[in-house]
Amino acid sequence: MNNLCIFAGGLGSRLRGTENVPKPLLSIGSSTLITLVIQDFAKLGFFDTFTILTCIDGSLYQELISKDLTSLSVNLLVEPVRSGRLGAVKYFFDHASCDYSYFCNADTLFDSLSSFMPAENHYQLARHPVVYLADPDATRDDYKSVFVPQSTTPYQNSGLFAMHKDWFSANYGSCAGTDIDNILLCADPLGYILLNTSIMDIGTPDRLRQLRGMFA
Repeated sequence: MNNLCIFAGGLGSRLRGTENVPKPLLSIGSSTLITLVIQDFAKLGFFDTFTILTCIDGSLYQELISKDLTSLSVNLLVEPVRSGRLGAVKYFFDHASCDYSYFCNADTLFDSLSSFMPAENHYQLARHPVVYLADPDATRDDYKSVFVPQSTTPYQNSGLFAMHKDWFSANYGSCAGTDIDNILLCADPLGYILLNTSIMDIGTPDRLRQLRGMFA
């Protein structure tokens, strides 16, 4: 079973001046941001189940699942306290039956997922976390640059990764309280897969307006 967890704990603090719902639930055309994310990955035909990870009122997401995602197998896991993405991964592995899973952000859209390749085709997931890297966003200078061997060109961390429960458990203790990227991108060895695409992180009012214009 191939599961994709979607981090949906974001409140959208930079959007509070104009929006009144959690960031993953922002309206985009006739849909919502998190629905677009899930539907894009569902089109790959690779993922059997989707798990929404949140620490916000679960009824908001349950209503969304019942209304817009009935054709997919979507589970909801609600943390009792807000603990960031690292804590969300721990909560998932503590409460789900999956030994490994893919993870992505609910506020990041990919221009294309046609170059997606399953991580397990290239790495043993028990030994490697696998990070998917995207083309750099030329309009931004605040993203996390990632350099890979034999390349002088930086890539952008797409927020999509695959991780095994055993590896996470072995590395979590020394990194508790930090962001998940701090253990992912410093992993030795680190598995990575290059995606021939750029991404759009819907984190500011300007990017939200741009996205809504695309679906107007």
